[in-house]
Amino acid sequence: MSFDLQHLAIDPSLIKEIKPCVYEIPIGFVPNMKVPGYFYSTPEMAKYAFDELQNWMSNRNQGLPSILQISFVATLPGITKGSFGMLDMHSGYGFSIGGVAAFDTTDPDAFISPGGVGYDINCGVRLMTTNLTWEEVEPVKKELVEKLYEYIPVGVGGKLDGVCDRDHLRDVMLKGAGWALENGFAVQEDIDNCEENGCLKGADPSLISDRTITRGTGQLGTVGAGNHYIEVQRVDKILDEEKARVMDLHEGQVVVMIHTGSRGLGHQVADENMKVCSEKFVKESLPDKQLAAPSFHSEESQKYLRAMYAAANFAWCNRQVIMHNVRRAFSDVFKDRKLETHLVYDVAHNIAKVEKHNIDGVEKE
Repeated sequence: MSFDLQHLAIDPSLIKEIKPCVYEIPIGFVPNMKVPGYFYSTPEMAKYAFDELQNWMSNRNQGLPSILQISFVATLPGITKGSFGMLDMHSGYGFSIGGVAAFDTTDPDAFISPGGVGYDINCGVRLMTTNLTWEEVEPVKKELVEKLYEYIPVGVGGKLDGVCDRDHLRDVMLKGAGWALENGFAVQEDIDNCEENGCLKGADPSLISDRTITRGTGQLGTVGAGNHYIEVQRVDKILDEEKARVMDLHEGQVVVMIHTGSRGLGHQVADENMKVCSEKFVKESLPDKQLAAPSFHSEESQKYLRAMYAAANFAWCNRQVIMHNVRRAFSDVFKDRKLETHLVYDVAHNIAKVEKHNIDGVEKE
């Protein structure tokens, strides 16, 4: 069945809050849904998602709303249990931003969509604690910000020389955050507290084009633009004392959150693979051509997976080098203070991985 977006019947009233902050998009909301859609939101935030949908319904030539993107993902082959939207959901490319789905690799039609992963492969966040209080940091915040800018380039085209030259980028993509450990930008605890220990096995840097290497050269240790940031934060309120103790968090404490990804390198990997998909794998039955992809077991999908892993490893190393330079900035400003900084965790929110999960009592990959 082909999708005619201009005449697609949409009834927002079918979406129900089935329990506090959990909304269900039922099978049948759009044609061919194999599983329900779900999104997590407060009623106040859900209003924005419904407004986004209503705006699209009045002008269907604009980008797809997140509720519709969650519904379209629910039509894809191999999907299991549901198509999910997290709290940050909003209109994205193929998948909504904040979209999550699991696909059964034993289904011959299941696939990994480069459009679903998106352009900023392994965009993610990490949280670093300090033993400083806001009362100590507030008087010197201007000096601290200046030091952070000195050590960490930001913005489109930001470059950092002297960290990793072109010839060693493929080594970074193979080892991920482990490269940072080998080269003095990390301690073992940093690696231990990172998703996948900062390195996905199976990355194949030989699949990375020269154009990708050119775009990534000088970008290790840089933040980029858009919604990426380094934010000096204060713990304002503890809601779960037990978990806060495990993470060594307490009220009034100063922490640092880092949010960035694989920069131009990951963008180029995504762009090259999306072009292959748009040229060769768009099917009439797809509700959105941005979801186009070959089957999971195809040569094209496996090459994309290994190249995407390489870009993901670059991103983990990037956030690690940034954190190293955050530590330098704090050390410069607080020369007379014995500083203690620890990585709470680093987690990706823009990635595809092969994992094992228990689905209805059966372990699946």
